[in-house]
Amino acid sequence: MSDKKGVLLVNLGSPAAPTAKAVKVYLSQLLSDHRMVSLPSYLWQPLLHLFFLPLHTAKFARRYRQVWDDQLGSPLHYYTKRQAMLLQAVLPDYTVRYATSYSSPSINSVLSEFEHERISSLTVIPLYPEYSTMTVGAIHTAIEHFYAQRQTMPDLHLVSDYSDFEPYITALATKIRNAVKRIKPDCVLFSYHDIPKHYADTGDPYKARCNRTTSALLRRLNLIMPCFQSYQSQF
Repeated sequence: MSDKKGVLLVNLGSPAAPTAKAVKVYLSQLLSDHRMVSLPSYLWQPLLHLFFLPLHTAKFARRYRQVWDDQLGSPLHYYTKRQAMLLQAVLPDYTVRYATSYSSPSINSVLSEFEHERISSLTVIPLYPEYSTMTVGAIHTAIEHFYAQRQTMPDLHLVSDYSDFEPYITALATKIRNAVKRIKPDCVLFSYHDIPKHYADTGDPYKARCNRTTSALLRRLNLIMPCFQSYQSQF
């Protein structure tokens, strides 16, 4: 029996190019996921395709062009791929790959590669330290759907949350401490991506997990300047 082990890193994804056409394809896939938008499809899909995408695609394309690199492409893809390569170097006995939820390489395509290589034990690590149904939950659902159509599956180890995992907090604290020494700021702002308020109001634990990360960092850092927590999107 095969005893091959694999690790899959999963990130959100980004358009194939910083063009209106590519951004429209990406946003359509992203915003059609019921984990991202909980409205019934019969209500949301007409709004998405008749109003939201025509009004906002060009604006998002301009924003992507501001961060896009002519040689390296999407920053998110570049750094996610680099993370996988660096992890592969320290885990030579594993097969390490990365996938994205809403672009290429897709979760299904990479799981198919693991299947072809007869990986018998697979650890899936979403690159979101704080659990949310919109991010980590969507990844778990995609993996469940893939294996629901298979006769066999590997031993699955799904990482759900590492918001206060000691090595993660240590790594963050080290970087923050070094930055504080170098910059000498007036205050420190811990900024997290946002989710719609009604998700938190109906039980999504994301906000509590963000609070957990901030609390762990504050205990570790023992900073003397004011510290604040915020969310970086208005959605």
